[in-house]
Amino acid sequence: MDDKEFNEEKNIELETLDETKEINTLKDLSRTALNQIVDEYQEEFDDGMDDADLIFKAVVDTKEEIKKEQESDPIEKEKKEEKKSWWKNLKSKWQALDKKKKIAIIAGIVIVVLVLIALIVYFVFFNSKEPTVVDEPNVVIEMDNYRYENGSLIFTNANDEEIGRYECENKDEDLCKMASLTDDDEFMGAKRVDKDGNPLQLNTSIYFNRYVFIVDHANETDQSISLYDLQNGEKITTVFSVKAYEEYENYVVVKNEESKYGVLQFTENSVDTIIPYSYDYVGLLPNQDTLEKIVVRDRNNSYLANLENVVLTKAITDSIVMTTDSHIVTKDSANHYHVYDYNVTLLNDGEYDYIVPLDNLMIYVVNKELYVSDYEGNPMILEPIALNNTNYDPIETYENYKLVSTSRSFTAELTNNLLNINVYDGDKYENHAIDLLEGELSKTLSFMNYFDGTLYFYSDEEKTSLIGSY
Repeated sequence: MDDKEFNEEKNIELETLDETKEINTLKDLSRTALNQIVDEYQEEFDDGMDDADLIFKAVVDTKEEIKKEQESDPIEKEKKEEKKSWWKNLKSKWQALDKKKKIAIIAGIVIVVLVLIALIVYFVFFNSKEPTVVDEPNVVIEMDNYRYENGSLIFTNANDEEIGRYECENKDEDLCKMASLTDDDEFMGAKRVDKDGNPLQLNTSIYFNRYVFIVDHANETDQSISLYDLQNGEKITTVFSVKAYEEYENYVVVKNEESKYGVLQFTENSVDTIIPYSYDYVGLLPNQDTLEKIVVRDRNNSYLANLENVVLTKAITDSIVMTTDSHIVTKDSANHYHVYDYNVTLLNDGEYDYIVPLDNLMIYVVNKELYVSDYEGNPMILEPIALNNTNYDPIETYENYKLVSTSRSFTAELTNNLLNINVYDGDKYENHAIDLLEGELSKTLSFMNYFDGTLYFYSDEEKTSLIGSY
């Protein structure tokens, strides 16, 4: 080998040595840095372990009751000692590990934490679903002139336009509603029933698109009814029953908390008490062209009165069920009917199952047989007319508040001197035309009657003993 080759080989060795030295230097630097990191983590971890140990001891020491139980219970005491021993063993094992193992464990913990954080971020921000919203049930109940809607009463006019609202204090749709009408009248006339034969339940009306009767009960035993002003949003008064009449649409009979009756009159701008709460009963007599007469009851006596609260008759012990311009019909506790004049004089006394008063004569029923006479008892027909049922007051049956059928016993129509009686059997009827002039003539004859072209002769002036006919 010559000098030139030797020098070249020497230079290559030097370069290799320099590179190796550089690598070793980098390795040493990395190791030094890593050792510093380990020392820092080691110091922090050891401090954390010490702090955790102190916290554990403080928590255990503060639980005095548990400590007493553990001291009295050998098993619990042994478990406590095992926990302490386990913690000390874990700490001592950690301190016994070399730096490389500690680094590996710390790196593993960091990796696990990072994975958990990544999973949490993914599920929270990228895979989250909208929370399920539980809506309150939508409760809407439609009636003729109002509807209940989720705790509110919404009132409508004849065109189904909203005219006002009331916010229920009690949100139960069975406890917040429009008040129903009551009917404690005994007046003669059609009786309305549902398909099961029960009295038809009707709601109160809205008066002048402003005044309403509202039930807003805390419980079903509360019978109070509020008269509410939709325009001003305020309660006017409290009553305990409402009775209304189709014929007299702006008048209602109401009862107060003391069970006394009065009459309210509605106008566009006010509600006025025209009959004070002073009677045990008040009813507005039907079939008047203009409301003028009412029936009142006080201390078990009935009277006719007017809207100025002036009593028009003497006391009558029975219930007044009908009037004309000259006569009063009553019904007693045994459901027998009687007729009086306005001086409370009993006319044509008897125990009748039904009476229809006309101007100068009366129709009455006894044992499903119909008779016609004047108020002195003079007959207008010779023989009674047999009836097929006892629905002397017609029975009107409704379904969904629509009239579906009517059952009646008879109808009567007076035209001048001709009285037409229609006797019903279901939907069919038989007509009986009565010429009242024959009765008027017979009334003037002694010991004789004249009906249907026949003369009847009697042995007594009262015409009770028939002896022949011609």
